[in-house]
Amino acid sequence: MTKEDIVASFFVKIARIKDDILAIDEVVPDKELMITSLLGLPPTSGAFAAGLNNWKEAPTFEELWTVCSQE
Repeated sequence: MTKEDIVASFFVKIARIKDDILAIDEVVPDKELMITSLLGLPPTSGAFAAGLNNWKEAPTFEELWTVCSQE
C-alpha cells in the first residue's frame, strides 16, 4: 500500500463518517473535520498541520483532503 493509498483510505473513512452524521440531520463544521483529520496524521506532520492552522480561513474538508494528498 502506497502513501497515497493510505491518505486516501484515511480521508474516505472520515468522509463516510461525515456522510453518516449528515444522514441523521447533523452538520459537522469543516473546522471540526479539519481538526479531527489533522489529529489523525502522524506526529511528523506537525509543521504541515501548523501551516494549515495559519490559513486565513479554515479549509473545507475537500480542500484539506487535496492538500494532504499533495503533501
